[in-house]
Amino acid sequence: DGGRWGGGEIKGKGQQCGRKKFAVLNSPPLITLTTYLGLLTSLYYALAPTSTPTVFTVLSILFFYNNVASRGGVWYGFGWESLLFESTWLSLFLVPLTSKTTLFSPTFPVSLPVTYLIRWLAFRVMIGSGLIKLRAGDRKWKDLTAMDYFYQTQPIPNPMSKVVHRLPKWWHKIEVITNHVVELVLPWMFLLPFRRLRILSCLTHVLFQAVLISTGNLSYLNWLTITVMVFLLDDEAIKFIAPQSLRVKTEIASYQSLVALSSSSKISSTIRRITNMPLLPGLLHILLFLYISRLSIPVIRNLCSSRQLMNGSFDEYRLVNTYGAFGVVTEERKELVITASNDVKGEWKEYRFKVKPGDVDRENKWCSPYHHRLDWCMWMASLGGERKAGWVISLLKGLVEGRKEVMDLLGPQSEELMELYKDGEGPKYIKVDEYIYEYDYQEDMGPQGEEWERGKVWRRKWNRKWTPKQGVYTKEELIS
Repeated sequence: DGGRWGGGEIKGKGQQCGRKKFAVLNSPPLITLTTYLGLLTSLYYALAPTSTPTVFTVLSILFFYNNVASRGGVWYGFGWESLLFESTWLSLFLVPLTSKTTLFSPTFPVSLPVTYLIRWLAFRVMIGSGLIKLRAGDRKWKDLTAMDYFYQTQPIPNPMSKVVHRLPKWWHKIEVITNHVVELVLPWMFLLPFRRLRILSCLTHVLFQAVLISTGNLSYLNWLTITVMVFLLDDEAIKFIAPQSLRVKTEIASYQSLVALSSSSKISSTIRRITNMPLLPGLLHILLFLYISRLSIPVIRNLCSSRQLMNGSFDEYRLVNTYGAFGVVTEERKELVITASNDVKGEWKEYRFKVKPGDVDRENKWCSPYHHRLDWCMWMASLGGERKAGWVISLLKGLVEGRKEVMDLLGPQSEELMELYKDGEGPKYIKVDEYIYEYDYQEDMGPQGEEWERGKVWRRKWNRKWTPKQGVYTKEELIS
């Protein structure tokens, strides 16, 4: 529960990170219940393609998700939570009111205004990421050296990260140039009335996201972005990749829509031509388009500002957001290593996390699109400093107490460390140290010296005491 662990939201002219506190079911058991209800509802429609989601079910999913995210604090302070909420909110207008109305039918075809709003969302995701790289003050995006470091210092590397990190510097420069083209130039094709360029841009972005997926564990961000990109295509383009049953269904629906258009009144036919919807839903979607356009004004101002806010919102309900990722790429990988002992002068045992680098011999793992939030937050804490990560103290407290819900957030532990818990008491001392990590290529001698611990995947050296400054915490200090 991020709320209990000291998570919070940052506020200013635009809200950033955490979602607004709209949680209704606040107790931990009820939050757990809404989590499972949302999961089961989503799985049902994902695994039952013949079932038609309705406005009620999408509203339920939004309620379940927002109830958890609004309590998540720092744990739900990443940009893709807003992207997931906004894209789901827009999908509310792509589903019928009841299950008696089927998708892709003349009574409920795909809405053109909502299609354009999702394209506007895709534009903001990509252009925001591109602009923040030029405005965040990191020279590496301008001198084309950012990718020399990114694969080694990204939040959660995967097995391919180490391989591509070693590619020649000229290749990494091409990667940066390609990134700027994809994020700053091609998104304009999303909004311009050039069909072939829009489709080409869509395919380029899907390929770009696939490369990111294959070279790093960036949670579900890239997968969700690909989903949004689908709305850059039209029926003719979808025909090449859609199954035969769906192609026949959409062709019949298109014919029936033309018949309905020819038999409609003048007002109805005008609304249908503008929105591709019947009269009343069409009017509703026009109002939605105008409302989102109004909410987009401060977002556009932010995109044009030299002090661009990344992953923030300017409306109370966070319906229209501004996005961005990796405006700054660090040159060193700093990892926080938690160790415990029953003797302050004795041998310290290291805690293992699920996916973040720790043991220098452990291979990087594939985990995308799954989001290991604790591992990500540990990476963020290493960048922001101990004063911005007060929740770490609560984590240490949970570890010395041996609380199951805390221990389950970590990976399988060594027998040596579990010996500290055999009496049911937990360790007497615990601390957090900061280490510098680098990929270790066995044929490359790299930095030498006793301070470097070398392994099959990483090499690391101790950098400083992270918390506490005096060296260690005692169990009594943490639980008092």
